[in-house]
Amino acid sequence: MKVVFYLNVVSPHQLPLANEIVKQIGENEFRYVYQERSMDERVQMGWGEGQLPRWCVPYAGNEDLVLAADLLYVGGMRPIDLIEKRAKAGKITVYPTERWFKPVSICRVFGLFDCSISGWVRMLFPSYRKMARRFMRWLNDDPNARCLAIGPWAAKDMRRLGVR
Repeated sequence: MKVVFYLNVVSPHQLPLANEIVKQIGENEFRYVYQERSMDERVQMGWGEGQLPRWCVPYAGNEDLVLAADLLYVGGMRPIDLIEKRAKAGKITVYPTERWFKPVSICRVFGLFDCSISGWVRMLFPSYRKMARRFMRWLNDDPNARCLAIGPWAAKDMRRLGVR
């Protein structure tokens, strides 16, 4: 079984899980595909790309791995077009997500307090609403879709969005 992690950057939070999967299935069956290189200050904080395992590869030149993987773990972005293509091909896609609707900060007065409004204000934007509907449809209709809510607030956001 070919397993691919597809993330925006190489994350020290995801590498331990990736290492354990490699131990279970072997290096030849796993790839960590990253969208872009980390910024210099992140590398200094430990988000390094200095000594990457050979199974970590950039997205450029490896697009076919992401589409063809038997199981794709996609995080840090929302590539709904790719996800829908995989659904049509009957592929398993795991989508870990943090909150979609966390409160939006609108002001900070003298550093004393922060005014914020509900993150649901994002749904006022047609493009965001359309993307959210496509995700909800995919998560509810594709038997190979898995949503891993990162925390209770993320789960609540997904339920309020209509994800079963």
